[in-house]
Amino acid sequence: MNPTRALLRSITALNERHGLFEPGGSVLVAYSGGPDSTALLEALCLLSRRHRLRIEAAHLDHGWHGGSGRWADACVRRAASLGVRLHLGRLSRSRPVGSKMTEADARQARYAFLVRTARKRRIGIIATGHTADDQAETFLLRLFRGAGPLGLAGIPAVRAAGAGIRVIRPLLWTDRSAVMSFLRERGVPHLSDPSNKDHDRLRNRVRHIVLPFLEEQFGTSVKSRLNEASAACSDAALELVEAAERARNKVLSRRGGRVIVKLDAYLACGRAVRMELLMSAWKDLGGEHRGLTRHHLEGLDRLSSGTGPAATLQLPGAVARRSGGRLELLRTRRLSRTP
Repeated sequence: MNPTRALLRSITALNERHGLFEPGGSVLVAYSGGPDSTALLEALCLLSRRHRLRIEAAHLDHGWHGGSGRWADACVRRAASLGVRLHLGRLSRSRPVGSKMTEADARQARYAFLVRTARKRRIGIIATGHTADDQAETFLLRLFRGAGPLGLAGIPAVRAAGAGIRVIRPLLWTDRSAVMSFLRERGVPHLSDPSNKDHDRLRNRVRHIVLPFLEEQFGTSVKSRLNEASAACSDAALELVEAAERARNKVLSRRGGRVIVKLDAYLACGRAVRMELLMSAWKDLGGEHRGLTRHHLEGLDRLSSGTGPAATLQLPGAVARRSGGRLELLRTRRLSRTP
């Protein structure tokens, strides 16, 4: 099978499984100019006639490096050649002296820009270029951090972004080598981000050192096996989330700026469900998933059961207090959130 047909078949199979888009819909492609997003834009344009899709694209210049303006120019040219409307954004340079943008900052800015653009254009779907390689890397990164089923479920094919907007990942069943073969076959130009070679970044070390070592030791199917494990965790996580959702109204409530955990109902749940309920309480408080570690969750569980030595527990930007038959979570400072 030629690379174009293989990549389009992979996207079609994922769409049939997860319902990424419907005929007659509109899709905003997150277009950086790199190989993954370039292949995604090209592929969705090829599929647009069959599915009657309106395709637009959005590019945000983070100003990461001196050549970022060149990337924006390249995106303008490629979008014009495809007849795709491109929305350009540029990140403000007004940052505190001596401060440096982190990857988390860039991600937050990128998704905020994409959601704003989608709302303005009344587009309900944002498509990003995450591939099967990204999924395998994410699985390993979260495994090394001690994640449970929810974390190891990895990157979802579809997720809600609020206000009726969904984020989809059409290339999630496509590995990076297939992306590159697709681009070569079609002669599509793309750019390479120099930061992807920076081994100071943990993901790059996983990509360029850890995964090649695993493939050398266990064969080239390692990434497929990791993604199968991630899919199994996703199935387990879905059942866990559904169980926690059924218990939620009995366990959690909000009162002003506080989140209340009713301990009798909480302690009647199984341990895995309790962990998910605590994470839900944290999100209700305004916190990010990554802000609360397994250590924090276990501490909250001990506090709730009364087996810990104290009646309070300090959390990142918040405090938990056990009093009578309830646990109260209260913010002590603003908790940042990623769109």
